[in-house]
Amino acid sequence: MCVLTFLLKKYALTITQEIGLIFALLVAIAWVWQENHLSAGQRRQILLQKPLLNIFYMVCAILVFKGMLEDSHAVEAISRDLIRWKVPLMPICIVLPFFVGGVVGLTIGFVGTTFPILISLIQSAGEADFMLPYMMLALVSGFVGVLLSPLHLCLLLSNEYFGTPPAPVYRYLRVPGCVLLLAGCLYFFLLRWVS
Repeated sequence: MCVLTFLLKKYALTITQEIGLIFALLVAIAWVWQENHLSAGQRRQILLQKPLLNIFYMVCAILVFKGMLEDSHAVEAISRDLIRWKVPLMPICIVLPFFVGGVVGLTIGFVGTTFPILISLIQSAGEADFMLPYMMLALVSGFVGVLLSPLHLCLLLSNEYFGTPPAPVYRYLRVPGCVLLLAGCLYFFLLRWVS
């Protein structure tokens, strides 16, 4: 990724993290095909499989949605509303990452979108000494949001592969998600008490 950015620097182009990952994945796929001596027909047959095309469409749609969420500054607007309503910092650290994780379905999406906002909120509230407990709580709640997201890529791909509808899977995810969030809250209070 850094090499691509350096090469394209004179053209004033930058490479996002997703482009670098996609490029690395394509190089790895080409290498595997070359090592296994796949013919052009076999490669075409692999690329045109309907499940693979569905997966490609889902990945692209999720990344486009993540970009739209970031470009619209919706997360910043939500955090401003929470502050205006005088919501305490702890619920903001739970609600904001959970909401964004549930909407985006990617861990990197909620971390990259909400953590800079939360860090500035924590520092402006005079709670910088408790940054670690707040960040841990935000990570846990965002992760639970990702696990329960209808856009969670791992869940979508697993359901597609096993031919399972999402509703029964969510019945199994509710309790562990609540337990994980409750454990995160208890650990937050423990870290606050110890610090």
